[in-house]
Amino acid sequence: MKPEELPTYGVVDWLVENGLSGTDSTFRADCIGKSSLLDGISVVPAFGSQTLAHPADALAKIARASLEDVRDGTPLSFRIQLQEMIESFEATGDYDVVLIDGRAGLHETTAAPVLGLGAKVLLFGINEPQTFQGYAFLLAHIRERIPGGLEWEEKAWFVQAKADPADMRIAQERFNALWNMDEGPLTQPERLGPDDLELVWADNDAPAPLPKDPVPVLRILNDERYRSFNPVENRVQLDERLVRSTFGELLDWLDEQMELPR
Repeated sequence: MKPEELPTYGVVDWLVENGLSGTDSTFRADCIGKSSLLDGISVVPAFGSQTLAHPADALAKIARASLEDVRDGTPLSFRIQLQEMIESFEATGDYDVVLIDGRAGLHETTAAPVLGLGAKVLLFGINEPQTFQGYAFLLAHIRERIPGGLEWEEKAWFVQAKADPADMRIAQERFNALWNMDEGPLTQPERLGPDDLELVWADNDAPAPLPKDPVPVLRILNDERYRSFNPVENRVQLDERLVRSTFGELLDWLDEQMELPR
């Protein structure tokens, strides 16, 4: 958004104010900015114009926003606060779809958009060791607390960013290994040796389990034209044909989700 389009407040302000004295419809309206890039799109930024005018307050607000609130003697987690905020914006009836840009990296605030909101989740990452190590930690943490959690797994998709044709197969194998891991460190799949070919048949002749289907991976192509993304100043980056050539798989997925019953 352009600086002049920023609303007075943002998400961090809403969380702070809601914990101190509560929010009302006026405050909510002051958190919503209208985007000039596309008609019909509103944005609730992390910070509004007030914080940008007084930047010394920003870090204190971030620290306060992630704390538990207490209401009538009952603590309210960050997840509950975030859920109430989104429900408040949805209550205006102005929006068909709500997109949440979650915090990158491993942090307790990441859990709210991943698990707490019941939404479809896109897990972005490039094909490098740090991506798979970080998601190995995250998935192990979730699965330990939600054993057999098929409900959240069915709502999650991996998105490989900066994808090149040469590494798509390798990336797919790594995403499969990550998604299908049970416990223990994320390692390369073991290779069979000559002693591993001596098979022992079970007495009950039970069929061997079928291999799991490959985990779906959406891809955003590596495109130097989007290396620096700033459509406010470079409107060419919003050209439909250009966007489709790079983000086509992701946009097709979004179109499919919009057609599904809610």
